[in-house]
Amino acid sequence: MSGHPVIQYNTASLKGQWPIIAKSRIEAMRKLIRTRHRKVIGLDGDSPPELWRYAIGRSERNEDLSDDPAAQACAQSLRATDPSFGGDPAAYNQFRDTLGAPTLRETALRLACRFQDDVLLAKHLGTLLEIHHKGPIPQARWREVDVATPKEAQILIQSWIQEPVGNLLGSLCFFSDLALAKMLYWLRGDCKKWLPPDRLDAEPERVKKLYRALGLIPAKPRAVKDVYLRAGMLHFKPFKKATCKPGR
Repeated sequence: MSGHPVIQYNTASLKGQWPIIAKSRIEAMRKLIRTRHRKVIGLDGDSPPELWRYAIGRSERNEDLSDDPAAQACAQSLRATDPSFGGDPAAYNQFRDTLGAPTLRETALRLACRFQDDVLLAKHLGTLLEIHHKGPIPQARWREVDVATPKEAQILIQSWIQEPVGNLLGSLCFFSDLALAKMLYWLRGDCKKWLPPDRLDAEPERVKKLYRALGLIPAKPRAVKDVYLRAGMLHFKPFKKATCKPGR
Protein backbone atom coordinates (compact mmCIF):
# COMPACT_ATOMS: atom_id res chain seq x y z
CA MET A 1 0.00 0.00 0.00
CA SER A 2 2.95 2.36 0.56
CA GLY A 3 3.42 2.93 -3.18
CA HIS A 4 -0.13 4.00 -3.78
CA PRO A 5 -0.85 7.72 -4.35
CA VAL A 6 -2.42 9.62 -1.48
CA ILE A 7 -5.30 12.03 -2.08
CA GLN A 8 -4.60 15.48 -0.71
CA TYR A 9 -6.42 18.79 -0.94
CA ASN A 10 -5.46 22.40 -0.35
CA THR A 11 -6.31 22.98 3.32
CA ALA A 12 -7.29 26.64 2.95
CA SER A 13 -9.48 25.90 -0.06
CA LEU A 14 -11.10 23.01 1.76
CA LYS A 15 -11.94 25.05 4.85
CA GLY A 16 -13.22 27.93 2.74
CA GLN A 17 -15.55 25.75 0.70
CA TRP A 18 -16.87 23.46 3.39
CA PRO A 19 -19.51 25.83 4.91
CA ILE A 20 -20.89 26.68 1.45
CA ILE A 21 -21.11 23.04 0.34
CA ALA A 22 -22.58 21.98 3.70
CA LYS A 23 -25.17 24.78 3.46
CA SER A 24 -26.22 23.55 0.01
CA ARG A 25 -26.75 20.11 1.53
CA ILE A 26 -29.04 21.57 4.19
CA GLU A 27 -31.02 23.51 1.59
CA ALA A 28 -31.40 20.36 -0.51
CA MET A 29 -32.71 18.53 2.55
CA ARG A 30 -35.17 21.34 3.19
CA LYS A 31 -36.35 21.08 -0.41
CA LEU A 32 -37.10 17.39 0.05
CA ILE A 33 -38.90 18.14 3.32
CA ARG A 34 -41.09 20.77 1.62
CA THR A 35 -41.94 18.33 -1.15
CA ARG A 36 -42.73 15.69 1.46
CA HIS A 37 -45.14 18.01 3.29
CA ARG A 38 -46.80 19.07 0.05
CA LYS A 39 -47.47 15.47 -0.93
CA VAL A 40 -48.82 14.44 2.49
CA ILE A 41 -50.72 17.55 3.54
CA GLY A 42 -51.60 19.02 0.15
CA LEU A 43 -50.41 22.52 1.06
CA ASP A 44 -47.62 24.63 -0.44
CA GLY A 45 -45.46 27.55 0.61
CA ASP A 46 -48.19 30.05 -0.27
CA SER A 47 -50.79 28.41 1.96
CA PRO A 48 -51.79 30.42 5.07
CA PRO A 49 -49.99 29.44 8.28
CA GLU A 50 -53.36 28.71 9.89
CA LEU A 51 -53.90 25.81 7.49
CA TRP A 52 -50.42 24.43 8.14
CA ARG A 53 -50.94 24.70 11.89
CA TYR A 54 -54.26 22.91 11.72
CA ALA A 55 -52.99 20.09 9.47
CA ILE A 56 -49.75 19.43 11.35
CA GLY A 57 -51.29 19.97 14.77
CA ARG A 58 -53.79 17.19 14.08
CA SER A 59 -51.27 14.79 12.55
CA GLU A 60 -50.00 11.81 14.51
CA ARG A 61 -46.83 12.67 16.37
CA ASN A 62 -43.70 10.69 15.59
CA GLU A 63 -42.97 9.29 19.04
CA ASP A 64 -39.96 7.27 17.85
CA LEU A 65 -38.03 10.22 16.49
CA SER A 66 -36.38 11.28 19.74
CA ASP A 67 -35.06 7.76 20.34
CA ASP A 68 -33.51 7.43 16.87
CA PRO A 69 -29.68 7.64 17.22
CA ALA A 70 -29.31 8.28 13.47
CA ALA A 71 -31.70 11.22 13.63
CA GLN A 72 -29.85 12.65 16.63
CA ALA A 73 -26.46 12.31 14.94
CA CYS A 74 -27.73 13.89 11.73
CA ALA A 75 -29.31 16.75 13.65
CA GLN A 76 -26.11 17.44 15.57
CA SER A 77 -24.12 17.57 12.33
CA LEU A 78 -26.58 19.89 10.63
CA ARG A 79 -26.92 22.24 13.57
CA ALA A 80 -23.13 22.55 13.79
CA THR A 81 -23.26 24.05 10.30
CA ASP A 82 -26.55 25.92 10.61
CA PRO A 83 -27.74 26.63 14.20
CA SER A 84 -31.13 27.70 12.82
CA PHE A 85 -31.86 24.25 11.42
CA GLY A 86 -34.80 22.88 13.36
CA GLY A 87 -35.21 19.44 11.85
CA ASP A 88 -33.99 17.49 14.85
CA PRO A 89 -35.87 15.41 17.46
CA ALA A 90 -35.68 17.96 20.28
CA ALA A 91 -36.81 20.83 18.08
CA TYR A 92 -39.57 18.69 16.62
CA ASN A 93 -41.03 17.85 20.03
CA GLN A 94 -40.77 21.44 21.20
CA PHE A 95 -42.47 22.59 18.00
CA ARG A 96 -45.35 20.14 18.45
CA ASP A 97 -45.80 21.18 22.08
CA THR A 98 -45.95 24.84 21.07
CA LEU A 99 -48.30 24.10 18.19
CA GLY A 100 -50.89 22.51 20.42
CA ALA A 101 -54.10 21.07 18.97
CA PRO A 102 -55.85 23.80 16.94
CA THR A 103 -59.61 23.33 16.47
CA LEU A 104 -61.67 23.76 13.34
CA ARG A 105 -63.56 26.72 14.82
CA GLU A 106 -60.39 28.45 16.00
CA THR A 107 -58.73 28.03 12.62
CA ALA A 108 -61.78 29.29 10.72
CA LEU A 109 -61.94 32.41 12.90
CA ARG A 110 -58.23 33.08 12.40
CA LEU A 111 -58.67 32.78 8.63
CA ALA A 112 -61.64 35.15 8.75
CA CYS A 113 -59.52 37.72 10.58
CA ARG A 114 -56.66 37.40 8.11
CA PHE A 115 -58.66 37.54 4.86
CA GLN A 116 -61.14 40.34 4.24
CA ASP A 117 -61.75 39.27 0.66
CA ASP A 118 -64.68 36.82 0.59
CA VAL A 119 -63.36 34.97 -2.47
CA LEU A 120 -59.99 34.25 -0.84
CA LEU A 121 -61.65 33.42 2.47
CA ALA A 122 -64.01 30.94 0.81
CA LYS A 123 -61.07 29.30 -0.97
CA HIS A 124 -59.10 28.77 2.23
CA LEU A 125 -62.14 27.68 4.22
CA GLY A 126 -62.78 25.07 1.53
CA THR A 127 -59.21 23.80 1.94
CA LEU A 128 -59.66 23.76 5.71
CA LEU A 129 -62.76 21.58 5.38
CA GLU A 130 -60.89 19.20 3.06
CA ILE A 131 -58.13 18.81 5.65
CA HIS A 132 -60.74 18.34 8.37
CA HIS A 133 -62.63 15.62 6.50
CA LYS A 134 -59.42 13.72 5.75
CA GLY A 135 -58.85 13.36 9.47
CA PRO A 136 -55.52 13.27 11.36
CA ILE A 137 -52.53 12.27 9.25
CA PRO A 138 -51.11 8.92 10.40
CA GLN A 139 -47.35 8.34 10.56
CA ALA A 140 -47.80 5.56 8.01
CA ARG A 141 -48.66 8.17 5.39
CA TRP A 142 -45.41 10.02 6.00
CA ARG A 143 -43.49 6.76 5.69
CA GLU A 144 -45.22 6.00 2.38
CA VAL A 145 -43.98 9.28 0.96
CA ASP A 146 -40.48 8.67 2.33
CA VAL A 147 -40.35 5.31 0.56
CA ALA A 148 -41.49 6.96 -2.67
CA THR A 149 -38.75 9.61 -2.47
CA PRO A 150 -36.06 8.85 -5.07
CA LYS A 151 -33.33 6.85 -3.37
CA GLU A 152 -30.67 8.63 -5.42
CA ALA A 153 -31.69 12.01 -4.00
CA GLN A 154 -31.51 10.66 -0.46
CA ILE A 155 -28.05 9.16 -1.06
CA LEU A 156 -26.71 12.36 -2.61
CA ILE A 157 -27.90 14.53 0.27
CA GLN A 158 -26.79 12.09 2.97
CA SER A 159 -23.29 11.58 1.53
CA TRP A 160 -22.65 14.91 -0.20
CA ILE A 161 -20.23 16.18 2.43
CA GLN A 162 -19.22 14.51 5.68
CA GLU A 163 -17.38 15.38 8.82
CA PRO A 164 -14.55 15.68 9.59
CA VAL A 165 -13.68 18.18 6.87
CA GLY A 166 -10.78 16.09 5.59
CA ASN A 167 -12.88 13.00 4.87
CA LEU A 168 -12.73 13.38 1.06
CA LEU A 169 -13.59 9.80 0.11
CA GLY A 170 -16.72 9.95 2.25
CA SER A 171 -17.92 13.13 0.54
CA LEU A 172 -19.44 12.80 -2.93
CA CYS A 173 -18.99 16.51 -3.63
CA PHE A 174 -15.29 15.80 -4.30
CA PHE A 175 -16.04 13.20 -6.99
CA SER A 176 -16.02 13.91 -10.72
CA ASP A 177 -19.37 13.45 -12.47
CA LEU A 178 -18.15 10.10 -13.82
CA ALA A 179 -16.96 8.85 -10.42
CA LEU A 180 -20.14 10.19 -8.83
CA ALA A 181 -22.33 8.36 -11.34
CA LYS A 182 -20.54 5.09 -10.60
CA MET A 183 -20.74 5.54 -6.84
CA LEU A 184 -24.40 6.52 -6.92
CA TYR A 185 -25.32 3.50 -9.04
CA TRP A 186 -23.37 1.22 -6.72
CA LEU A 187 -24.87 2.65 -3.53
CA ARG A 188 -28.38 2.68 -5.00
CA GLY A 189 -28.05 -1.03 -5.72
CA ASP A 190 -26.98 -1.76 -2.12
CA CYS A 191 -23.35 -2.16 -3.20
CA LYS A 192 -24.19 -5.17 -5.37
CA LYS A 193 -24.36 -3.71 -8.89
CA TRP A 194 -21.79 -1.77 -10.88
CA LEU A 195 -22.59 0.75 -13.61
CA PRO A 196 -22.79 -1.08 -17.00
CA PRO A 197 -20.30 0.09 -19.68
CA ASP A 198 -23.10 1.11 -22.05
CA ARG A 199 -24.25 3.74 -19.55
CA LEU A 200 -20.88 5.38 -18.91
CA ASP A 201 -21.58 8.21 -21.36
CA ALA A 202 -25.15 9.15 -20.41
CA GLU A 203 -25.17 8.48 -16.67
CA PRO A 204 -22.74 11.23 -15.56
CA GLU A 205 -24.83 13.89 -17.31
CA ARG A 206 -28.04 12.57 -15.77
CA VAL A 207 -26.53 12.59 -12.28
CA LYS A 208 -25.19 16.10 -12.87
CA LYS A 209 -28.71 17.32 -13.65
CA LEU A 210 -29.98 15.62 -10.49
CA TYR A 211 -27.52 17.20 -8.04
CA ARG A 212 -27.99 20.58 -9.73
CA ALA A 213 -31.77 20.26 -9.41
CA LEU A 214 -31.30 19.59 -5.69
CA GLY A 215 -29.06 22.65 -5.44
CA LEU A 216 -26.03 20.69 -4.24
CA ILE A 217 -22.74 22.52 -4.78
CA PRO A 218 -19.70 20.42 -5.76
CA ALA A 219 -16.17 21.14 -4.62
CA LYS A 220 -13.76 23.10 -6.81
CA PRO A 221 -11.57 21.49 -7.85
CA ARG A 222 -12.76 17.90 -7.55
CA ALA A 223 -10.37 15.37 -6.02
CA VAL A 224 -11.55 11.94 -7.25
CA LYS A 225 -11.35 11.47 -11.01
CA ASP A 226 -12.61 7.87 -11.23
CA VAL A 227 -13.60 4.89 -9.11
CA TYR A 228 -13.53 1.19 -9.96
CA LEU A 229 -13.93 -2.23 -8.39
CA ARG A 230 -11.06 -4.66 -8.04
CA ALA A 231 -11.52 -7.99 -6.27
CA GLY A 232 -14.77 -6.68 -4.84
CA MET A 233 -13.12 -3.61 -3.29
CA LEU A 234 -13.42 0.04 -4.24
CA HIS A 235 -10.36 1.81 -5.63
CA PHE A 236 -10.16 5.55 -6.23
CA LYS A 237 -8.23 7.33 -8.96
CA PRO A 238 -7.50 10.92 -7.93
CA PHE A 239 -6.85 13.85 -10.21
CA LYS A 240 -3.12 14.36 -10.67
CA LYS A 241 -3.12 17.73 -8.87
CA ALA A 242 -4.79 16.14 -5.84
CA THR A 243 -2.14 13.46 -5.29
CA CYS A 244 1.28 13.12 -3.82
CA LYS A 245 3.56 10.20 -3.24
CA PRO A 246 4.00 9.11 0.38
CA GLY A 247 7.03 10.72 1.98
CA ARG A 248 6.85 13.87 -0.14
